[in-house]
Amino acid sequence: MNTFQLECFLAVAEYLNFTKAAEQMRLTQPAISNQIKTLEAELGVKLFFRTSRDVRLTKAGTQLIEEAKSILKSFGNIKHRLKETDDERVISLKIGCHNQLEVNLTALFLKKLLKEMPKVQPSIKYMPFKSMANLLEDESIQVMFGYKDTMKKSVPGKYLHLMSCPLVCVCSKEHPLAHRKALDPDQLTGRMILCEPHSIPQAVFKCQSDLASSRKDQDVIIGDGFESSLALSKAGVGFVIIPDNLLIRDPDLAYIPVNGFSVISFGVYYKTLKGNAALKTFIEVMKSESLSKTLI
Repeated sequence: MNTFQLECFLAVAEYLNFTKAAEQMRLTQPAISNQIKTLEAELGVKLFFRTSRDVRLTKAGTQLIEEAKSILKSFGNIKHRLKETDDERVISLKIGCHNQLEVNLTALFLKKLLKEMPKVQPSIKYMPFKSMANLLEDESIQVMFGYKDTMKKSVPGKYLHLMSCPLVCVCSKEHPLAHRKALDPDQLTGRMILCEPHSIPQAVFKCQSDLASSRKDQDVIIGDGFESSLALSKAGVGFVIIPDNLLIRDPDLAYIPVNGFSVISFGVYYKTLKGNAALKTFIEVMKSESLSKTLI
């Protein structure tokens, strides 16, 4: 059995007429009849009832239609893949992000990557920390952003430091603290926005918790993750202490350094660079962009 025989079979099955099927296949009527007889002999079944007046499919012929279509489709896909050159093959890059800020950062890096590798087909997964680590483990994603101490040892593979992020006080430009060049912890007055612990590095949560512990309940606002906390600070609700990433600062907010706080490492986790040119180039793009901001 070969694909040509199956094509002849499907032509006859469509027209239920050997002459019309032969015209479609650009064969003579005896030639297409011979292909059908050979196919029937190889399969050991009759595919058509033939009389001088009409042609009808047998039960076996009816069952073969979908099988023949599936075989021809699979064969066509194989031919297409084998004909592709290395330059024509689509290279996938699956990236994990935990919040909208990381998504924005990904867009910045991807724009530069696609200039170098326009054939790359990127995708972004957006979900919480623990779930993202599982995706990296089973290679559903190839790289994910994260602060080093947030992930601890639960993430497989390697960690690449991209930038050092000092903790800063972020507030609206109309906030009383916005005009300050730098602040000491005891100068952080007014309402404070506290992020949920699962959404930020442990070192950041500790700083936030220490500051919040000395405040009245009405002076502490729970802001969930980065996005909601920044939205509240932009609205003038209060200030929030978060790592400063110069690449994705919001121009409508004020960022004031706070003395005595830790510097947090921000980077990417990946399992391997072997056999993935897109990931390797993506990491080089991130390194270059980070260096241009003197954050390494």
